[in-house]
Amino acid sequence: MISAIHQSSDELREPAPELRQYAIPGSAEKIRYRDSWLFFRRRAGRLLVNFREASRSKLFLAVVCGRTAVAKPTMHTVLSTAALDGLMTQALVEFPTPVMITDDAGTILWVNQALCDLSGYAAAELLGHTPALLKSGSQDGAFYQQLWNTIRDGRVWHGEMVDRRKDGSHYIAEEVVAPLRDEQGVVRHFLAVQHDITERESRRKREHYLAYHDLLTGLPNRAMLQDIAQKAVAGAMRSEQLIAMMFLDLDGFKSINDTLGHYIGDQLLVALAERMQSGVRHSDTVARIGGDEFAVLIPSLENRATAAPLAQKLLDTLARPFSLRGHQFCIRASIGIAIFPSDAADVESLLRCSDRAMYQAKLLGGQRYRFFEPGTTQDPSDAPETDQVAPARVPPLPDVNS
Repeated sequence: MISAIHQSSDELREPAPELRQYAIPGSAEKIRYRDSWLFFRRRAGRLLVNFREASRSKLFLAVVCGRTAVAKPTMHTVLSTAALDGLMTQALVEFPTPVMITDDAGTILWVNQALCDLSGYAAAELLGHTPALLKSGSQDGAFYQQLWNTIRDGRVWHGEMVDRRKDGSHYIAEEVVAPLRDEQGVVRHFLAVQHDITERESRRKREHYLAYHDLLTGLPNRAMLQDIAQKAVAGAMRSEQLIAMMFLDLDGFKSINDTLGHYIGDQLLVALAERMQSGVRHSDTVARIGGDEFAVLIPSLENRATAAPLAQKLLDTLARPFSLRGHQFCIRASIGIAIFPSDAADVESLLRCSDRAMYQAKLLGGQRYRFFEPGTTQDPSDAPETDQVAPARVPPLPDVNS
């Protein structure tokens, strides 16, 4: 019997030689092979074999007839073959998960209604075509080549795929593609089963976005800034370049919230964020740290002095009047600048040093920038009396009611 399963002998009475050592003395119904058991008995002239794979507790049924052995999943049923085939066909048709069957060339031979509902195509529009009809362009040729190599090798492929509906919209599906073999073990068809995960992926992306972006302005938040800065620091260490971190705080912004309300203040912050992004280079990152505090990461800095005109440009950009709901605003800001690696060797220290430098700029009247110097602290009362600063170039903040 063992030899027949391995298709190596016509003898059914004795195990194959390599398995004989696992036979249980005195038992004609059970043979142990490594971590598996083979149970067999005769029914209507056919030899039925239950194969139990102990490691995964799955049952397989091998129907051995002459020299042929076909492995099939175990099914417990009292139905006739014809009734079972009809029931299984109905189950696939009514199955709520999209299913398609293709030939070995990929031509679609059968689809269920769930696939039609998901893709927007009628069955007649899918049959005779290949799944390429659903291609969205999100996967490259290498992706599909790996898929075909897997299933043509007789293995099951599973993964995520972005497909296109008939109306042009995209959906994301977890997909399993399994080869279907004939009695000789040759792959003749493929079975593809999809599970629509578009909503789940949308929620996941939304949660990821909220975790790394400021909800009001859409700017990166502190967590994302740290991730970007970590990568910039790693690159700067390899290329021996400088990085500047600017910490920016708005001067007198609290009075706007107190006088006009938080709605106007929030709208002004959104406008500020847009203007700040337009005032920096494409390679720079603007982030909102919290409240009226922002940070600007400047990678690939040529030298320390290069940061000064960039900071002044940012001050001048913000100083241009804002018009919002009948009010005019001229925003003043204080900027602290810290340089990697001379001022700090890691991202947290770089932020902390730029924050301290910002407080010194604010102590000196605001609307200016200041470079970090060792010995400065976050307490304005401890700030040194002298420092290189940019002179204020705009008038003070006017009456918010004007």
